[in-house]
Amino acid sequence: MNDVHETFRLQAVQRFYELSGNISAELQQLAELAAQICNTPMALLSMIHRDKQYFLGKVGVVISETDRSISFCTHTIEQNDLLIIPDTLEDERFVHHLQVRGFPYLRFYAGATLTTEDGFNVGSICVLDKQPRTLDEKQCNALRALSAQATRLMELNITLQYTSRLLDNQESTALKLRSILDSSNVHHILLGRNYEILAYNKAAFRFIKKATGKGYIPGDNILAYSTPATEEIFKNCYQRALKGEHIHAERKVSYYDISPSWWEISYSPARDAEGNIIGVAFNASNIDDRKKVEEQITLQNTTLRNIAQLQSHQARGPLSSIIGLVQIIKEEEYKHDETLIGLLDKAVQQLDDSIREIVNKTSSL
Repeated sequence: MNDVHETFRLQAVQRFYELSGNISAELQQLAELAAQICNTPMALLSMIHRDKQYFLGKVGVVISETDRSISFCTHTIEQNDLLIIPDTLEDERFVHHLQVRGFPYLRFYAGATLTTEDGFNVGSICVLDKQPRTLDEKQCNALRALSAQATRLMELNITLQYTSRLLDNQESTALKLRSILDSSNVHHILLGRNYEILAYNKAAFRFIKKATGKGYIPGDNILAYSTPATEEIFKNCYQRALKGEHIHAERKVSYYDISPSWWEISYSPARDAEGNIIGVAFNASNIDDRKKVEEQITLQNTTLRNIAQLQSHQARGPLSSIIGLVQIIKEEEYKHDETLIGLLDKAVQQLDDSIREIVNKTSSL
């Protein structure tokens, strides 16, 4: 047995041993049945770990474990069939064994391996006697059957416990996800491939209840909750999503007696673990407040531009007059104070620049 194989075998032993507690009664019954069928005073159902042999079922034995170094069963797991020792004093491997020369003075041993589906011999079921003897063919077959039954029982137990843990984790994850979805104001609805409602959150349920007087029921056709104004658009987007397309839109929607409002809506393909499209995830978020703010900002920007244009026209008249006067003075070589004319010219230029700046800034709003 190589080191790598033994490492994996020990991992399998650990799994079986740790999870065997809840089937201890069944394992004990198998040990008792082995003793009865083989007509022996002692029987063991054990797991062989690195340094220890642990007894999960026992008959005629008080202790619950022993060192692997003195275990008969450690020889059993090194093969894949029954190990039968009719007389230990006639077998050179055991003639000087502590449990042969001393208590409990074993003279007979027969054991069958507990072999997992992936080929690891994790333990054995065995019968023992203080007298030399042998087993007939029926007893040998029964011992093999009991070993197979014990192994299948432990493997089933592991599978059930792992499945239970997986379900618990899935339920916990689903609960957390449901909590997150239900705390959201976004409407989430999961639909199957035939418009059937699979799941929804509280926000979606409250909205449809308010709009129609009845809540969603899993399995219902979502089109039963639509209106003539929304049905065709919904069907078109739904079918596109079933083909793998992601759709996002903002629409002003009238829905039953609820006042028209703006909604941000998305349709996305819902996929299973293998990537197959199994339905459509529909999400809708009321953005009416945001749209009102956007409309208000647009209106304010328009007003500002109008004001800027009005101020520009109002200021352009006087400014044009001033510019004309200054130009006349320059052309007719008016001999008045040149400093005054320079200041007037500078003021005109500053006023003109200011008006241009106002117009430019408001135009970019």
